[in-house]
Amino acid sequence: MQAKLRNKIISVAFYLISIVLVKYILVNVPWLDVISDSIIALLVFLAFGEIISLIKMEFKYLAISLAVFFFLYYFPYDFSRIDVGIIGAGLTLFLSSYKFGEPLIQVVQGVGIIMVFLALSNLVYPLSPIFKYLAIFSGLGYGFASLEGFRILHGRYFTENLKGMIIIGGLLGIIKVNPFKGYLGFAINSISLLLILGITGLIVTSIPSKKAKEEVIVGRLKHEVRLNVSVDEIYREAKLALDDFILHGKKEKIVAFLTYYGIKSGLSLNKIEEIIAPIVNYEGRKYSVLSPSWFIRLMEKKEIERRKKIVEEVFRRMNG
Repeated sequence: MQAKLRNKIISVAFYLISIVLVKYILVNVPWLDVISDSIIALLVFLAFGEIISLIKMEFKYLAISLAVFFFLYYFPYDFSRIDVGIIGAGLTLFLSSYKFGEPLIQVVQGVGIIMVFLALSNLVYPLSPIFKYLAIFSGLGYGFASLEGFRILHGRYFTENLKGMIIIGGLLGIIKVNPFKGYLGFAINSISLLLILGITGLIVTSIPSKKAKEEVIVGRLKHEVRLNVSVDEIYREAKLALDDFILHGKKEKIVAFLTYYGIKSGLSLNKIEEIIAPIVNYEGRKYSVLSPSWFIRLMEKKEIERRKKIVEEVFRRMNG
């Protein structure tokens, strides 16, 4: 606690010194004077974030979003400063939402993306209906997903289909702003409607996507198996089998190895069957093709922990 407090004090002192330097140095440099207010606002809220993070670390990221908002708000340009600031703050909330964890991740991410779409609807006026529909359907999707996160609604139906709901909003917006007449306009509206029907069908049926799961596991998740029992010899011989099951959920190799190891250890087939039953009966989680990547990544981390515990228990019984 003392080390953490010391680091916070050093960080706040750094920001305060930087504010003073910006105030008395940049204001005297003609081409930097125009951005001095933006930099000072940024540093003030970053310092504020370090202070309130002592209460709860997540508060720091809220302060960072405010820092980005005021940095862009005071920046000299011809666009609407409030809308540009809201876009910056919304993107910051969206990107930092993973720091909040469940169930707040859906709330923070939803607020962030809605802020971005609403601000864009003001900045890019000709495409305003598209961004408004995106904001509305994002609000619906993330609203229901948040209720699922807080266990008010059961299951993960809306969370797993967030991308689909947002895409439907965008397609409705395209139909609304379609500037073309005649055959081309009819074709665009028809294709949009067909896509809406197709995506709605995917949402209703929630078709699982093995490919999406594999991409997340192999491409983004890493683990190191640390078994809680003494299984060093088994681990050395069965590393590939362990990796296949714990990381990928593939159980063929680990079942074959454990059967061989059990026979080699003098266990009866009935005993081996009883011990490895949790692995044999394991079924991996299925995902919709419309599931957001952050949700798949979060669930797969939990699945990895679940498979790790299954392996530890099986090895413990095998050695018992």
